[in-house]
Amino acid sequence: MWKPPGTFTQLWSLDALPGSRPVTLRRSGSWYVANCDVHPSGDWMACSCGMDRMELWPLPARPVSVLDGYAMIIRPAAFSPDSRWLATSWGDEVLRLWPLPGTGNREVQLLNVPGRMCLWTGFTFDPSGRYLFAVGNCGNAAIFPLDGSPVRRLEGSPEEQMQFACAVSPSGRLVASATGFGPGERTLRVWDVETGAVRVFPVPEPDPPEDPGSKPTGFEGGIQTLLFDGETVLYSAGDGGIRCWDVETGSHTLLWKIRETVSLLHKKGDSVLALSKGSGRGGPFKIHRVNLATNESVAVLDDFAVTGTIHGTYASEAVIAAAAPNGLILVGRPDGSPPHLLAGHIGPAQCVAISPDLKWVASTGEDNTLRLWPMPDLSKPPLHTLPQHQLVAKLKSLTNLRTVPDPETENGWKIELEPFPGWKSVPTW
Repeated sequence: MWKPPGTFTQLWSLDALPGSRPVTLRRSGSWYVANCDVHPSGDWMACSCGMDRMELWPLPARPVSVLDGYAMIIRPAAFSPDSRWLATSWGDEVLRLWPLPGTGNREVQLLNVPGRMCLWTGFTFDPSGRYLFAVGNCGNAAIFPLDGSPVRRLEGSPEEQMQFACAVSPSGRLVASATGFGPGERTLRVWDVETGAVRVFPVPEPDPPEDPGSKPTGFEGGIQTLLFDGETVLYSAGDGGIRCWDVETGSHTLLWKIRETVSLLHKKGDSVLALSKGSGRGGPFKIHRVNLATNESVAVLDDFAVTGTIHGTYASEAVIAAAAPNGLILVGRPDGSPPHLLAGHIGPAQCVAISPDLKWVASTGEDNTLRLWPMPDLSKPPLHTLPQHQLVAKLKSLTNLRTVPDPETENGWKIELEPFPGWKSVPTW
């Protein structure tokens, strides 16, 4: 713990991701002759400030981790199947495995293709946790074994194209990627991990644009997400809708047609969650629940402005997270109920991921940060949805700072410190 001059103090949590920003505690008065100590439980910090004041700060059991330096155009993130690692690219174009809090590990693992720099645009773990499969620009596709074995590059991706989609079969025997952006023919590629043999299937030409005068974007006909269903069936989502592929023959069926770009979030039986993106960087975006057997769809979050990639994950229960252009991360049930709001990103958030054990939410943003959030308690209503009297009561239980009228100030209000009455029941955060 460090006590700088001025009106704040900083604490570094040993439970946060390695290299995270310290937690900054601010106050309006002076820290002159301050003496601080943290309770052995780690729940509280007490500070004697000046000559006549004592302040108590509640400390979160699982703090939010904020890391600076994710300075990439695309900032993906993915959790390992055992919820022990968080994979990211980084500003130096090297993949990183961050140990999650509570795993007993503090060492970040670096993964890279020797002698080759790459903008890694997508990656996913083998379901058994043996390797990370990553794809990027310049035809890069590689297997990164997690046991320290040499990295294996996979051949067959066009160097002039960029890949976003990547998937691993349930056994880990097959991996797949596809054209997402760039010139030339659109293809879907399936590799045998053991032999490196690749099967290349052409992707159908996209429908012509509704506006004949519109300029090409480079995303036409591209595939954004892939999802294996067993060892022989692969679902793709991208420009034009969702297709089902036979990975042995390359035959395919268009299951859901839509004149928008689609990302596949999750599939269970014939029901899928899919994100559709309208024209333009800001959307509109919609999250749909689609019945692939009947081709019927219902909007889950209708006309919700979301940027970048959205990931949904299912474990014992359904959870969905969204990254918004105002920097908010929204986490909730895909049933239309109000989501919880996680605030912190400055500028648009870009990518979100949910850990398989449903304990963590990871997000990245255009502020070049990676953030790891504790999963909100989804059994409780979001704070911003409480009726006014309940919201005020909740806020009053958390602090003795009060906003009171003051006609002598510029905005007519000031912050006042009320006497601390003590807590009959210690509040939780």
